[in-house]
Amino acid sequence: MDPRVRRAARVAVPLLVWVALVAVAVLRGRELRDGSAGTGSWVVLVACSVGAVAALYVALVGLLRGRLEADREASPPRRHTGPRHRA
Repeated sequence: MDPRVRRAARVAVPLLVWVALVAVAVLRGRELRDGSAGTGSWVVLVACSVGAVAALYVALVGLLRGRLEADREASPPRRHTGPRHRA
């Protein structure tokens, strides 16, 4: 698999999960505000909120790791050109 595709998937998948969790949390929040939801909706709302925060964190970490890997691949390896010390 192409490294660029792997880096993109490392960010895209958690972002899609984040969007889904935020959508569920918004819907449950509306139900709770209207009074049409049971007490189990609070548990779902809290779980979706915590999950959304975790998914966003994973996406940001993936973005940073991908950026570091891309920089590492683009730059040539460093060579030591200074004088050597004699023991």
